[in-house]
Amino acid sequence: MDKKLKILVVYQGRFGFHVVSYFLCKYASRKHDITYLGLILDPSGVSLNLPNVKVHEYICQTGIKGRRELFSILKKKIDKENYDIIFTSCIAGISILKNFLKNKKVIIDIRSGYLFRNRLKCFLLNRMRCFEARQFGRNITINSELLAKYLGFRTGEVVELPLGAEPIKNSLRKYNKLRLIYIGGYEKRNIDLTIIGLKLYIDQFKKHNIESYDLVAYGPSAAAEDKIRKVISENNLNSIVKMHGYVPRDRIKKYLKSANIGVSFVPITPYYDFQPVTKTYEFLVAGLPVIATCTTQNKRLINETNGVLICDNAESFCQGLKEISSRSNKYNSLKIQKESLKHSWKSLILENYIPYIEKVANEK
Repeated sequence: MDKKLKILVVYQGRFGFHVVSYFLCKYASRKHDITYLGLILDPSGVSLNLPNVKVHEYICQTGIKGRRELFSILKKKIDKENYDIIFTSCIAGISILKNFLKNKKVIIDIRSGYLFRNRLKCFLLNRMRCFEARQFGRNITINSELLAKYLGFRTGEVVELPLGAEPIKNSLRKYNKLRLIYIGGYEKRNIDLTIIGLKLYIDQFKKHNIESYDLVAYGPSAAAEDKIRKVISENNLNSIVKMHGYVPRDRIKKYLKSANIGVSFVPITPYYDFQPVTKTYEFLVAGLPVIATCTTQNKRLINETNGVLICDNAESFCQGLKEISSRSNKYNSLKIQKESLKHSWKSLILENYIPYIEKVANEK
């Protein structure tokens, strides 16, 4: 029988906020002893619980003082417990602990790069992230090899552990009325363009087929949310477009069950082009056809049987609604889900994540 490992999973956020850490803990805890350490800079949100997962969370201040506090907590936690391996996000400044962690088995996990308007700032910070990850050796994981290249890693330098989604109980959906859903954030996503595109579509059809558009999304700033409210109001769409705010991961299923079209809309920029879009997986695994912007990653997932690809503007979103309406009799929600289950978190964690973690933990 394989040894039961003591694994520490470290992320900056409440348990359940980061999708990878949550599902890693959920499925790895069936085989190993799992502890989640949440080092929280933003105290908002709700922490979740899972059987057999020990959750420890600490709210830290922002700024240099808070960063010092954050690493002090991490060091004390590792000192106190004899973990076989540590799976941690690449927290900015973590290379400070390289000497302390040099005799520990550590996997540095990267899920995104920096995203600022200033390209030079992005370039420098992304290269710094590469530098910090390299301080802990060769055990670096990422959700996309394309993203790894964009951030500055060399070919073969990182291990790809892809994103996934959690299936829901599905049924054969009808598409005579469209019930759209967007899940995610507002910041730098340009979701206001989908609302304007929706208005363009409605204006072209006196008897339109749009029943609802649910935005299960969050700021992170009040200004970002106010912008969306303003666009909804200006386009007289309050009866159709509903803002639900942040919804904990364990409560999203009801929104996915009531919807029949997913909206995976991100700007087509170099960063987003290489970054897998979590919501695309989430919608497909739920059996929803998807209106998705044509990033390199989305083009790998979307085809004529499960959605449409569009440009990142309002006019193209309007056209996407037309196309998805005209193809609606070709979509089969049960088939879409079945063909997407290879992207389920259960399969990915059991077949990719856990074997890799075990391999690193057992290396001499």
